[in-house]
Amino acid sequence: ATSLLLLAFWVVPAVSHSWLACVDYEADSGQCRGYARNWFNVMRGASFFTDRGRDNRPGTDFPEGLVCDQRKEARTDPVTAAYDETYPMANLFIGQTVRWRWPAKNHATVGVQRGVQVFISPQPNANTDAFKPQPIAEMDFSKCDPPRPNVDNADCQDTWVVPADTQPGIHTLMWWWEFNQGEFYNSCADVNILRPGVPFPTAAPTSPTAQPTPGSGGGAEAEV
Repeated sequence: ATSLLLLAFWVVPAVSHSWLACVDYEADSGQCRGYARNWFNVMRGASFFTDRGRDNRPGTDFPEGLVCDQRKEARTDPVTAAYDETYPMANLFIGQTVRWRWPAKNHATVGVQRGVQVFISPQPNANTDAFKPQPIAEMDFSKCDPPRPNVDNADCQDTWVVPADTQPGIHTLMWWWEFNQGEFYNSCADVNILRPGVPFPTAAPTSPTAQPTPGSGGGAEAEV
């Protein structure tokens, strides 16, 4: 009995989490056209469901919990330094239907879930992280393949629409999920939002020496 209890103690924390894996997923081709912040540092070469500490837990509900984890998703200056050519920052259009991807980590159709909510910065091109206090969209966490519990690598995807009143520029988005009451998870991603018809910019070079902005701490992360 003691052995079973210890086993349960170690197993449960290992599966009780999830995170944003792709910010602009093309379902037909399986291509990810944009990643969460600092994804390339920790997740390079790993599958999107690999456990490498991407499960950020703010510990409190929004709006107080709308904070990017500066140990794992530190804001860089410039923000493009948190991405590279293989794991780029996403370019999105106003009015675009955006597909996000995340791993179920055994939790599809399990427990009482609020759903995945999307938060956005109030203004573009800011030099600090901030978010509007209410979500701009909500998705179904359990929209997974397969849609059943106890599948660690179940592929979950759902869509939301970039609001028509969004100002063009670089915004920070937050993926937010509450699993059962009071167990919160988030992921941050910087995105370049464009007006429809504007061509994608060429990839901006990133500086290998870029540092997190003062007071932001260090950290990083990544997918295939």
